[in-house]
Amino acid sequence: MSTTVEPLPVGPLMAAALNTSVVVAALVAAWVLIHSRGVTWWARGRLVVALLLMAVANWIADVAGGGMATAALAGVLSMESALVLCVMAQSLLRRSMLAHEREVQELHETLAEARVAIRHERELLHEVGSTVAGITSATNLMGADQSLPLDRRQRLQHLVDLELARLERLMMCRAEAVVTTTGPVRAEAAGVDLDEIVERLVTSHRLRGLTVHWTPRGLRCAADPDDFAQVINILLENARRHGGGQVELDSLDDDDWVVVTCSDHGPGVDEAVRARIFESGVRASASPGQGLGLGIARRLVEQCGGDLVLADAVSPGATFVARLPKKEMSRVAAHGA
Repeated sequence: MSTTVEPLPVGPLMAAALNTSVVVAALVAAWVLIHSRGVTWWARGRLVVALLLMAVANWIADVAGGGMATAALAGVLSMESALVLCVMAQSLLRRSMLAHEREVQELHETLAEARVAIRHERELLHEVGSTVAGITSATNLMGADQSLPLDRRQRLQHLVDLELARLERLMMCRAEAVVTTTGPVRAEAAGVDLDEIVERLVTSHRLRGLTVHWTPRGLRCAADPDDFAQVINILLENARRHGGGQVELDSLDDDDWVVVTCSDHGPGVDEAVRARIFESGVRASASPGQGLGLGIARRLVEQCGGDLVLADAVSPGATFVARLPKKEMSRVAAHGA
């Protein structure tokens, strides 16, 4: 036998009390939200408005009496409350997406800066290593061969002094780049005596076993002396590693330009990498290098308004041609960009 539980009768007075309790609870909740520090004031304000609208709509529907007008007003207030919540949720989602996009952009910028810094460090180590090798060779020769004529010893000592000074400028340039965060800005080129710089670099590479055929021409060009020295050093180092132990280095006058050619007797540049030989990190599979030098050399030549190209292969070996202006042209600050 089943029993049926009759619902407790709710009179108008009790219904009013219940609805008043709901309103009071809504007001208390609103007060708590207003004083909450875990939510932004923007979100707290909208939550309070939505909560109060829902409470008033509920009170009007149950207490203020029946009728279509009352029901319509309660419905409008409920929809307003829902609309406030929807707009708030949309705004919060949009803000979250914008914040995420900013974080992603900042990460990309940080990664780009890190890549540039790593490239600068690798390029610096590349040039420092080659410079130190030349200094070491000259120092070892002076220490091992006590029978060197005085003039020969003085020339080697002068070579060491000049390369040490260039090494110090390289390190100072790097320190300046770290301080400014934008890279060192070199002074405008005052002009370079090609013979003076090429002679000491040719001597350095001859000490390390490279046969260099070179004849002074008495030419000058508009370039930073250290940049020009680095370009010639890279070309000779590239020829020493890949060129069969011999290289012809020459310069000629071509109207407003000085043209420097460096030709070796090696196997030449692999066709697979020929078109990308000046890109950073590009090298043949059998190359002992890192693929950095030629890209650095081209950038340095371009900074003084010139260009560096790989000549068409017409004989065994590879020929690199650098054109440098005789007079100051458009010059780009050495930012490593």
